[in-house]
Order: sequence, then C-alpha cells, then structure tokens
Amino acid sequence: AVAVVDVNAAPGPESDRALMLIGVICLCSTLCEGAMADWSALYYQSVLENVKVKSTTGFTAYAFTMSIGRFTGDKLIYWMGYRKVLMMDALLIAGGMGLGLASSLPVLVIIGFALVGYGVSTVIPIAYMVAGRSKTMRPSVALAAVSTVGFTGFLIGPPVIGFIAHEIGLRSALALVIVLAIAVFALSSRIKRD
Repeated sequence: AVAVVDVNAAPGPESDRALMLIGVICLCSTLCEGAMADWSALYYQSVLENVKVKSTTGFTAYAFTMSIGRFTGDKLIYWMGYRKVLMMDALLIAGGMGLGLASSLPVLVIIGFALVGYGVSTVIPIAYMVAGRSKTMRPSVALAAVSTVGFTGFLIGPPVIGFIAHEIGLRSALALVIVLAIAVFALSSRIKRD
C-alpha cells in the first residue's frame, strides 16, 4: 500500500515527512527548469533540421507559458487544490516533453516546450506556500530549506543533462525530464489533502 502524507498534519514525524516530500517535488521541478533553461534552445537548434534562424523559439514558448502560469496559478490552485494542480503539472511536463522529443516538426516541439513551461510554473509557488505553513519549524526556516533544495536542483540539472547528453545524445538526455515529471506525479499523489 502507498503511504499518504497529510501536508497539514500536526507537528511530528508525519509533518516532517510532508515537508520533505514537498522538498523532493520542488527538487524534481527545478531539475526540469534547469534542463529547459540551458538545453531547450540547443536541442531545438541541433536536433531539428533547418531551424537555426529560430533556435530560441522553443525556449521562448517555454518561458512565455511559464510566465502565464505564474500569473494564473493562484486561481487554478484555489479552484482545484494544490494536490490536483501538482498532478496536472506533472502530466503537462511529461506530455509536453514527450511531444517535443518524439517529433521532428518545429511547431510540435514548440507546443511541447510550451506545455512544459506551463507545467513547471506552479510547482515552486506551491512548494513555498506549503513550506510557509509548516507546523514543525518556523516558516522562514521551512522556506529556506525548501528553496535551498529547489535551487540545488536548478544548479545541478543542466550539468547532469550535459553529462548524459555527452554519453547518449541530447534527445535521450532530455528524456530525464519525463522521468522527473513521473516522480512529481507519484509524490503528489501521496499528499492526502489540501
């Protein structure tokens, strides 16, 4: 049976584990963000053919929809609850990256990267919101812990993708984003309630 974690639990081991769970979700998301920030434009330019003039289009689509998601995410969280939003985010990231990597048509790659951007847009705000409600430590400490884990992912994501790309190619390396999205979905499903 899969353990379910209540992020609003009373102080104790369960709520510590809930904060750790949110931290890992944040780490997975920032690994995805780092990979997209540093490698999406290169992927668009080097893997696809005859698109060198528009090499930043894929990243631009990603950044644009991420910005939209940051502005509209609060309403989405209010309507759906953050557990469902996190699970939806994971599906958007996995589906978008799958579409981008499976297609050689520039327009489909752009759409895929745009979906990834919208998917990652609300994960960090949700993680910070949950950390700020921690009952086991001061909100400032909880926020610092979660943000440290998150920025660690943002820093190590691009080199990890680069190392894997050197060994097996950039397209295969970026498939790691799909794996991370699946992890976000699985971890989010363990959150008991909003």
